[in-house]
Formats: sequence, C-alpha cells, structure tokens
Amino acid sequence: MPLAASTPTDRVEQLIILTERLTGLIERETDLLKERRPNEIADFQDERAQLSNLYAQEMELIKHNKSLIEGAPNDLKEELKDRTGAFHDRLDEHKAYLTRIRSVTEGMVRAVAEEISKKNKADAGYGKDGKVQTHERAASAFLAVHEVI
Repeated sequence: MPLAASTPTDRVEQLIILTERLTGLIERETDLLKERRPNEIADFQDERAQLSNLYAQEMELIKHNKSLIEGAPNDLKEELKDRTGAFHDRLDEHKAYLTRIRSVTEGMVRAVAEEISKKNKADAGYGKDGKVQTHERAASAFLAVHEVI
C-alpha cells in the first residue's frame, strides 16, 4: 500500500521520514551484528520488512510517475536525494558486513568438517596383500553452529 500523500510536498516529506527510519533500522541491525547480539534483530524485523516494502513500492511508483513529486520544493527533493544516498551507503556497509560474517562462518564450518573427516579416517597402512588400506571409523560426528560468532 503506497503512502497516503495528498500533495507532492507531503509525499516527499513522508519519504524523507521513511528513509530516515529505514536507515536507522539498518544501522541498528549492523551494530547488533557487530556486538554479536543477532537475536535482538528479531525485535524489529517485521517493521523493517514492512518499511522496506513500502519504500520499494514508493520508489517504483515515482520511477514510473515523476509527477508524484514534481510539485515539491527543490530543497525537499534534494534532502530526499541526500537521505536516499546515505541510506544506500548504509545498505552497502551492511551487505559488506554480512558478507564478511558469512565468509568467516563458512570457513569455520569447512575447517571443522575437514577436521572431523580427518579424525574419522584411520591411519593408512599396508594390508597383508601389500596394498595401502584405509579404515573408516564407524563413529559419527555432529556439528552444531551457534548463531553468535
């Protein structure tokens, strides 16, 4: 559902507020990840999803119908442009941080899996027939990843 704006000025003002709120939520989420408190992100995940959808809808509407903001004062449109730029900068930082976390996590899981695999293989040796033999151990290993990294 798009914004309930009655004038181009009203729409731009509401978009500035929406963009500021989204920027704050992205910054908060990034901070919580850096502080290793990802569980707290759930507290505002629904709000972020709703506002993100609204933002995307509004930007798509404006893209196809510039008259929605044409009558707004230039200084307000410039402020919206600046806030949108800052929002996209925060999104880029957030994405980069998430990529680093994912890379580290995947590396840790890979290293643990390799170590388990090594431990599950008995030392290779020669059998009675003179051929190299390996014996798999029957023990199974379980891997649990804690969400706090």
